[in-house]
Amino acid sequence: GARWMPNFIDLLQRSLTQITDATTQAMVATGLIGALTALFTAYLDGRLAVTREQFIDHCAELLLSRAVT
Repeated sequence: GARWMPNFIDLLQRSLTQITDATTQAMVATGLIGALTALFTAYLDGRLAVTREQFIDHCAELLLSRAVT
C-alpha cells in the first residue's frame, strides 16, 4: 500500500502546473494524497453515509478543484 504513495505523489505533483513553486507543489500533492487516503479509509470502513457515485464525485472534485487553482 504505502510503497506506491511516493510515485503517486510525484505523479500528482507534476499535474499541479498552476503552482510554480516545487515545494508548494509537493506539499499540495502530499496533502491531497493524505485527504484521499482518509476518505478511502472512512468510506471502506462504512463511516461515510454516501453512495459510491457521491464518493467518487467528491474525490474527483477534490483533485480537480486543487489542480486548477
